[in-house]
Amino acid sequence: MSEDPATAQLKLGRALMARAEPEPALEAFERALAIRPDDLTAIANRAGALLALGRPAEALADYDRVLAARPDLADVHNNRAAALCELGRYEAALAAFDLAIGLALQDPDALWNKSLTLLRLGRYQEGWRLYENRKRKREPLGARTYPQPAWTGAEPLAGRTVFLHWEQGFGDTLQFIRYAPELARRGARVAVSVQEPLVRLLKQLEPEIAVLGPHQRPAEFDYHAPLMSLPLAFGTRLETIPASPRLAPEPALAFAWAERLGPPGKPRVGLAWRGSPGHVHDRGRSIPLGMLEPLIAPEADWISLQKDVSEIERESLATFRIRDVADALTDFAETAALIGGLDLVITVDTAVAHLAGVMGKPVWILLPFNPDWRWLVGRNDSPWHPSARLFRQPAPGDWEAAIDSVRQALAEAFGPAG
Repeated sequence: MSEDPATAQLKLGRALMARAEPEPALEAFERALAIRPDDLTAIANRAGALLALGRPAEALADYDRVLAARPDLADVHNNRAAALCELGRYEAALAAFDLAIGLALQDPDALWNKSLTLLRLGRYQEGWRLYENRKRKREPLGARTYPQPAWTGAEPLAGRTVFLHWEQGFGDTLQFIRYAPELARRGARVAVSVQEPLVRLLKQLEPEIAVLGPHQRPAEFDYHAPLMSLPLAFGTRLETIPASPRLAPEPALAFAWAERLGPPGKPRVGLAWRGSPGHVHDRGRSIPLGMLEPLIAPEADWISLQKDVSEIERESLATFRIRDVADALTDFAETAALIGGLDLVITVDTAVAHLAGVMGKPVWILLPFNPDWRWLVGRNDSPWHPSARLFRQPAPGDWEAAIDSVRQALAEAFGPAG
């Protein structure tokens, strides 16, 4: 017997969501609901597509409709909490996460999602503790195991070797590498494994810190820890975030970039508008290059910091008179050498923001209304990167207003655009 048309559309929509194609997925869920208007599964799936498309208010309405009929669905409570976060309703989101956690018997995905909200609100003590649930998620993060025990902050360090290993993205490594020197200062020998594009840059850490490639580990070590478990081990609070080691460009690379860029005639501004397309929240954090045109003031010399540039973007760079140097940005040491010769970096929430931050370079960061947890809420600075200035969407999806705030700040610094 062939399946009914509504079920077929529901399956199609789920398959499209799995391929990160929410727009056609939403159309499929709408077709399923046109046939079965009260199908709770289709309504919940439509809510997921709406949320992925940056339409959290509509998603919340769908989740509320489902829970009115089935208040026992833990996953729907968890997803409803995500919609509340997108709307900036964080206390309500925490309550929704708690309902999901209670129904799902301490489900690690719900606990981890709650941790992100707590961290975003600066509630670090509970947030770091719950963040450890990432290791038990359906798709675990930072869950490497070794015969040696994990370092939790209680174990003695003097004369011991601690192996730190990377997890998640380049920006995460750059943000949390600050804990490696902290361990060394407590008497530990430190070896840290990082992603290959970061190896050359991070080799300049303190001499007693061994920097290894992504699949290497020391021959012998006493403890290990994923980088993003170190804030918990150190008991990090907002007021005790350790300073980042100040990374500087390699002199030879800095000289080569100075030669390539030529004598400075105007203030130099680096621009990054897009993160990794594989990032789960990239749709919300990246900005089409064309939207940034109002920023391109002739009073500054503009340089692209994007490593991978499409042909369409290359055309826009030429039109906007932004220098395209993507072919030379082979690793983060090269990007750091380029940034070292700039006066300002303007970027979305991507690794470039953290690179500029650990270099102490002035960096203006464009953030969505519901930002990644590390940028906190309600402030225009960052305790992680003192050289950063944050420009937030005033409402979900409102990049125009955030970009206009940057434009005004640029006018104050360099003169009006145009």
